[in-house]
Amino acid sequence: MNILLARTFDLFDKTKPADGIFGVIPGSQKDAALGGSANLFVETISYVVIAAGVVAGLILLGMLIMGAITYMTSAGDEKVLTRAKQQMTNAVIGFVIIAMSYWIVRIIGTIFGLPNILKPTFIGP
Repeated sequence: MNILLARTFDLFDKTKPADGIFGVIPGSQKDAALGGSANLFVETISYVVIAAGVVAGLILLGMLIMGAITYMTSAGDEKVLTRAKQQMTNAVIGFVIIAMSYWIVRIIGTIFGLPNILKPTFIGP
């Protein structure tokens, strides 16, 4: 399993940016080097994906706790047990969807030459 993951990351590192095919893409490294303002788009995507991951993790935790409490207090009632199991299953499915969105954004960033798409920069004092 670890070998498969290592090979996947190895493929990402050797992928050519799409700049050579499509010209200078807004938000890419070349655009940033030229002083382009498209980095706002990249930073926005970065903040949204990371915030969605944090919120999804908190919602997952809350839904799992609520489902577990419902499951424990069901007193053998089949309707309540089914509802609790469904709630916990839905929580995990939703979290998997959010986790997949992280990887999709990372793959798209690699293809288009945006290696820092998931590394937000904080501007402050």
